[in-house]
Amino acid sequence: MFHINGRLGLFLLLSLFLQQVVFAQQNSDENGTENEQKTLTEQGLEHWYKGDFVTAIDVLIKADEAGEINGSIALSKLYHFSSEFELALPLLQKAEAAEDQESMLVLVEYYEKGLGMEKPDAEKARSILDKLLLLNYTPALMFKAEALGNGRLSFEKDITVSYQQLQKLAEDKYLPAMKKMYNTYLHGVPGIAADRVQANFWRQQLQEIEKKNQEVISDKY
Repeated sequence: MFHINGRLGLFLLLSLFLQQVVFAQQNSDENGTENEQKTLTEQGLEHWYKGDFVTAIDVLIKADEAGEINGSIALSKLYHFSSEFELALPLLQKAEAAEDQESMLVLVEYYEKGLGMEKPDAEKARSILDKLLLLNYTPALMFKAEALGNGRLSFEKDITVSYQQLQKLAEDKYLPAMKKMYNTYLHGVPGIAADRVQANFWRQQLQEIEKKNQEVISDKY
């Protein structure tokens, strides 16, 4: 599972989350409805957007204590990207109980690596991953494909099957898998030779998606 720079990841993640909050607020304004009954989670994220980080965290803590699961999830992401794993862990466990799939997959990594706990628990990690696989959760399918390639979480190492599964995900236009296929064929990996033709193919596929995304953004604004 790849990680981007903690501060950058936190900024990007919350920016996306805040865009959703602001977009919902704008829609509410346009429809002439009142916005006075904002959740604590929404209030906390708005404080973050305004740069009042201390208040934002305080309000999100209150949101979590009030049982707002979105507040728990938002707070877990703040702690996770700040590498405060012990604080993130119980929040991720709450999110798991609420069956939030993204949080569950993060929790797989926590149990596998022992983040925020005394020691790793590979059995628990595999158990959560298996639940996500039964739900056909795409990021979990990619996690499994990469685990197959490394022989992790009791999966028997099989590079060929690993890349067959990654290619299927890439063909289904799952962006992280497409990037993985591009980099694999560009540089080559043990068991998979570099292939400029395939690398160019996946580069073109990625460029087409980027172009479409830019067109969508242009249409919205």
